[in-house]
Amino acid sequence: MKDRTARKSLIAPYIDGLLEEKHANGYSYESEELVLNRFDTYCIDKKLEAPEITKAFLSDWMERSETEGSFNHGKRISCVRQLLVFMATCGINVYIPHDFCHFKRALPHIFEVEELVSFFQK
Repeated sequence: MKDRTARKSLIAPYIDGLLEEKHANGYSYESEELVLNRFDTYCIDKKLEAPEITKAFLSDWMERSETEGSFNHGKRISCVRQLLVFMATCGINVYIPHDFCHFKRALPHIFEVEELVSFFQK
């Protein structure tokens, strides 16, 4: 699933660096690479002029699209968050999103004795 797309934005070297680090640590990071390539294109489309990422610059990226599920939305933002943390460790001034994903956990239903009896009688 390797995406050999040439990254062309100002942050492309940081994307490459993050991918090298993840691969060196044994992560395949394949689907994440696709997300990072999309972010590279986003940076070009939004005309990123310096390798600094602000909250305002990320605002459109953080929005959930109409066709995107909660899981994919969270994963997309999480991938870019990992990139931004990596950039911050390189001394780049970036906004790191936090508290962006809230998954609702389904509570298990514990059957009452009457419900179990009714279920098995049918």
